[in-house]
Amino acid sequence: MKKIFVIILGVAFAGSAMAQLPVSRSAAVVTSTIKGNGKNGFVGLPYTKEPVAREVVVSGSNVLTLSGSYSASSLSTPPHAVMILTGSNRGQVRRITANSGSNVTLESAISGLTSSDELYLVPEWTVGNLFGTVALSGTLPSGIKGSNSELTADIVFIANASGNLVQLFFNTSLGFWTTVGGATDQQNARLGGLNGGCMIKRAPGTSDLTFLHQGVTRTGRQIAALAAGSATGRFMFLTNPNTVSTTLLNSAILTNAITGGSTTTADVLYYANASGNLIQVYYDTTASQWRTVGGVSDVGSSATTTIRPNTSLLVRKRNTSATAWTVNENFVP
Repeated sequence: MKKIFVIILGVAFAGSAMAQLPVSRSAAVVTSTIKGNGKNGFVGLPYTKEPVAREVVVSGSNVLTLSGSYSASSLSTPPHAVMILTGSNRGQVRRITANSGSNVTLESAISGLTSSDELYLVPEWTVGNLFGTVALSGTLPSGIKGSNSELTADIVFIANASGNLVQLFFNTSLGFWTTVGGATDQQNARLGGLNGGCMIKRAPGTSDLTFLHQGVTRTGRQIAALAAGSATGRFMFLTNPNTVSTTLLNSAILTNAITGGSTTTADVLYYANASGNLIQVYYDTTASQWRTVGGVSDVGSSATTTIRPNTSLLVRKRNTSATAWTVNENFVP
């Protein structure tokens, strides 16, 4: 699987001194190959969209008071998130559920924030701003195939806030993204947050798709939050947020994010192999090995289970506690 990295230096400023962005930030490009003709592939989100501001926390943990002021619409369409840059919570990310003036409400509290902590306000990836919203001859700029029927379109699987898998496709008759069987515009459907991702199932008869993803690179510690699971399993997508590949054994995903066990109790990870087929793996605590569901061989350190920054994992979380995947930082900003 090939990767292309391009470094770009840019200049951007927000409206106030406190909200001023750095003079330069690095951006990069990575490619992912999705197998065609009804096969599957996972898209990761190792980069963010351009932050709208760098802010300073005045106070708060669940409802933050910031130094700047923002209209409600400026942080809701598309949805935005906060990314903590400094202090003991650096690397934490939270979705913004509401905002008014200088106050932003987070989906869950971040304890221990201080008045000197800084953060980015970052637009989240949505199905529309990642894959496009206008199709030319049935094909979006990203290469995604639209159609008037889900039977002949590429299907994008996302995990919603309740932990259910949702199927979306670009409906060429309606001219926008919809759920399968629905008729409502879904272009602002979130892809699971800044550390999320999605799965693409290519339409029958299609060729392989090389998808190009670009954005602003991350620095420092990255923490991907995983909501509490359930006995039947809560689905969520998870991206390796660094630009360096890792393996299941070296990723620390087992030690601080998911739970091992038996085939009926362990959290399950899904990924696509080189042929575009879905593979399910779990950590067998009795054998102390990563295994495929129904298999007996150790797959934890093999090349097929490498977690690359241009892909994502689908997690079926059965552990009923909220956890987080803390990825070792390459360097601190």
